[in-house]
Amino acid sequence: MYFSRSLIPSPHKHIAHLVYEYVSLYVYRRDFLATLASLPQTLLERVEGLEQLRVIEHGYQLRCVVTNCQDNEFSGFSIDTAEDVKRGEAMLKERRME
Repeated sequence: MYFSRSLIPSPHKHIAHLVYEYVSLYVYRRDFLATLASLPQTLLERVEGLEQLRVIEHGYQLRCVVTNCQDNEFSGFSIDTAEDVKRGEAMLKERRME
């Protein structure tokens, strides 16, 4: 339906509800990558900085699955900079997941 860097739905009232944090692993077929590269950026993609919104806004579907992460250190962690990569690698190494 929608991806955001912000909490959605945004809690307007104190009503208990599920919140999902997305962890992205993009797997595209080669022919779709060529299509995706040819699609113009959309307004929501530019606003959020999330290219999967381009896919959705152009009418394509994404498959999402629910996972269960028990490691709170990874919760909310994203890799957006070279420093984040180093931190992520260190976290994986600490857990012998490299």
